[in-house]
Amino acid sequence: MLFDALLADTLLEDIAGQRARRGVPPTPPA
Repeated sequence: MLFDALLADTLLEDIAGQRARRGVPPTPPA
C-alpha cells in the first residue's frame, strides 16, 4: 500500500510538471 501511495504521488508530480511546462499553473489539491 505504501508503494501505491508513493507511485500515485510520483504520477501527480509528473502531471503537475507537465502542466507547468505548458505554462499552466498547477491546480491546488481539492
